[in-house]
Amino acid sequence: MREISNCHSKVRQKHHDREQVSGRRSPRRRNRLVDDVHKGDRRRRRGKHLAHGEAEHPAATPAMDQYEHNPIHWWETSRATIGEVLSKPSPTDRGRIAAIGITHQRESFAPFDKEGRPLRNGILWLDGRATEQIRRYGSEHIHELSGKPAGVTPAIYKMAWVKEHEPEVFADAYKVMDVHRYIAWMLTGRPVSSQAAADSLGVADPTRSSVTGHLAPAASLSNPSCQKPMSSSFICG
Repeated sequence: MREISNCHSKVRQKHHDREQVSGRRSPRRRNRLVDDVHKGDRRRRRGKHLAHGEAEHPAATPAMDQYEHNPIHWWETSRATIGEVLSKPSPTDRGRIAAIGITHQRESFAPFDKEGRPLRNGILWLDGRATEQIRRYGSEHIHELSGKPAGVTPAIYKMAWVKEHEPEVFADAYKVMDVHRYIAWMLTGRPVSSQAAADSLGVADPTRSSVTGHLAPAASLSNPSCQKPMSSSFICG
C-alpha cells in the first residue's frame, strides 16, 4: 500500500461572485465564500484561503500497472476535510459559506449498489490494465464520438475490462460513477456529475452532453448506469 493522492478542502473567497451593478459592486453577493473539495494528487491554492484541510488516500496496487482506491475513502476523506475546514473559521465566516465545489481525478470510477456501497475498488486514471481493450475498441470512430484518443487514461476501456473479467460487478451495479458523482450523492442524495467530469471518462458524446448509445456498448454499459451529466454550473442540492 502506498499513498498516491490526497483530498484537500479549503474555504476561499469566491473570485466571481461580485456583480457589477451600475458600476458598483452588488452588496447582495459581496463577501461570500466557497468550500472547495479537491480529490487528486496536486494541491491547488488559488485566491485567498481562510482555512485548509488535507487527508491522504491509501492506494492499492493488486498487480503490475493496476491502481485502485477504496471508494469509501473518497467520501470519508471529503467529510473529514470539510469538517476540519469548517471548524477553523469564525462563526461569522462560516455563515458566509455559500457553496461547496468539487474537483477530482476525473477518469477514476467505481460501481455502486442502490445503497451507495461500492461493488469493487475504484479504478484510477493511471491504471494500465486495459491494453487489450484499448487495442480492440480504440478506433477512430470511438475517438470521433468521445473526443478522447485511445489510451490508458479514458475510463471506457477499463470499464470494458471489468465487464469481461468481472461480469457480475456491472450486472449487479446500480450506478457506475466517477468521484464527483459519488461525492455529490453522499452530500446531497443526488448522484450527479458535471459535463466536464463525465467527458473525461470517454463514454460521453461532448457534442450532445450525454452518454451515447454507440459508446456505452464499448464499455459494456447500459445508459442508465451513467446518467446524463449536468452543466458545470448546476446546483446539485
